[in-house]
Parts: sequence; C-alpha cells; structure tokens
Amino acid sequence: MNNDWAVMAECLRTEISEYGKLLTLIDDQHKLIFKGDPAEILRLNPSIQAQVEVLHACRGHREKAVRESSAARDEAPGRTMRSVLPLAAAEGGPSSPR
Repeated sequence: MNNDWAVMAECLRTEISEYGKLLTLIDDQHKLIFKGDPAEILRLNPSIQAQVEVLHACRGHREKAVRESSAARDEAPGRTMRSVLPLAAAEGGPSSPR
C-alpha cells in the first residue's frame, strides 16, 4: 500500500504545483488589467486556458490514483482523496506534510 500512497501524494504535489502556476498567471493578468494593457491581457489568456487544462489533467490523474488505490483495498468506488487521507497513517502511508 505504501506505493499507492506515494503515487497519490505525488499526484497531489503535482496538482498543487500547477495551481501555483495558475495563480501566478492570474496575478500577471491582474497586474495587466490595472496597467491598462488589453493587448497583453489577450496575449496572456491562452496561457491561462492552457494551465486550466493542465489542472484538469492533474485532477484526473489524482482521482484515478485514488480509484485504483481504493480498488486495490476492495473498497467501494467513488472514494475521494479527502476520505482516504485518514487511512494513510493507519496503513503506513505519509502521516505528515513535508
């Protein structure tokens, strides 16, 4: 099971990192709005949309990892990351954030 936890933790780390990238882009957009630079705002919009798509893929990978881990433990499908986190320490998974 430790490998399952490692996979889920890595999926979560990647997703959080990608959220950080999105926040940076939104902050850049915010600055451009106040600067009054519509051409740069329009240039930035595809990057924001692409980052949102990356986040959707990350979420899909995380949800798949949770489903696969739940299936390996013969648990009911539909478990969420939040619902399996309390099991991590009990099964020897990561028990504290890095």
